[in-house]
Amino acid sequence: MACIRLENVEKYFGSNHVIKNLSLDIRDGEFITFLGPSGCGKTTTLRMIAGFENPTSGEIFIGNKPVFSHKKGLNTPPEDRNIGMVFQNYAVWPHMNVFNNIAYPLKIRKIPKDEIKRKVDRIIEIVKLKGLERRYPYQLSGGQQQRVAFARALVYSPSILLLDEPLSNLDAKLREEMRFEIKDIQKKLGITVVYVTHDQAEAMVMSDRIVVMKDGVIQQIGDPLEIYNHPKNRFVADFIGISNFLKGKIVGDEAGGKMRVKLYELEDAPEMEVDVPHPLKLKDKEVTVVVRPEDILIGAETGGRIGGKIFKRTFLGGIMNYIIVSKETKLRVEAPKHQILEEGDRIKFVIKRAVVVED
Repeated sequence: MACIRLENVEKYFGSNHVIKNLSLDIRDGEFITFLGPSGCGKTTTLRMIAGFENPTSGEIFIGNKPVFSHKKGLNTPPEDRNIGMVFQNYAVWPHMNVFNNIAYPLKIRKIPKDEIKRKVDRIIEIVKLKGLERRYPYQLSGGQQQRVAFARALVYSPSILLLDEPLSNLDAKLREEMRFEIKDIQKKLGITVVYVTHDQAEAMVMSDRIVVMKDGVIQQIGDPLEIYNHPKNRFVADFIGISNFLKGKIVGDEAGGKMRVKLYELEDAPEMEVDVPHPLKLKDKEVTVVVRPEDILIGAETGGRIGGKIFKRTFLGGIMNYIIVSKETKLRVEAPKHQILEEGDRIKFVIKRAVVVED
């Protein structure tokens, strides 16, 4: 059983309140990612699960067993929590070859030599290091060193794997490849993974669920599709993907998760129906509406009635990226690469989907 539960966890560093009443259930075999900007508390939360940092208050459970309880004075040391951890800098030992780096956790546990060889050979196969057993770290690429760190964390069959920004030192292409490899390893082993990153693409590709954090507080928990399509507030919408934010006036009551809104910042904008995926706390009739760039279609043939002008265009390979201006509002739009428009062109456009969020 490798589920994790945090209950009312608080953490102070002096007077700095870095984690604020955090409660979370992580399911057995789940790949869950803590995502947020630097200083939001994601790494501190990971280190508290590992036992490298002690909460100021609250409780942490691994399986059904408490590993930390401020109230009961309980604190299980990291080596007794049956976790593996991969750090940002890999921390492979330069004086040991690949085999001995991976075997080290088994040697300090006094595992018999024949069993060590069997376990190391198996994990080397899984992480695709076959044939590199006798090489030293300086003879390996960054991606290979990272695989050594993974193998070393997995070789003694921990119930949980904790990953602290393990891809940040790799180049963009290798980073993209390793996202899929990490996910494949997790599926093969059926292990619970807690991953920390500030890279939204990593979180979207790899995670079963994402925990979006800001200032030590969970902003939203959900699968990647839910987080992207139904952001709970402006911060989540802004941090995940690219968003256009517009002000609108409610002109129709909410019903069935929808609401009618007039986007008064746009030229000739009609009333439109927008999604309301989360309960709103409204002080007045004005709301913030999120529109993703791919949900704006340009051209009279789309039935678009909203007026605007092409302010800037950028070719991004598979798409054309446009900045359009309507009244004085700038909107980012993603269009097919064959839809070529010139800067200064007058256009009509339509918003196919929008979501109301809290500020």
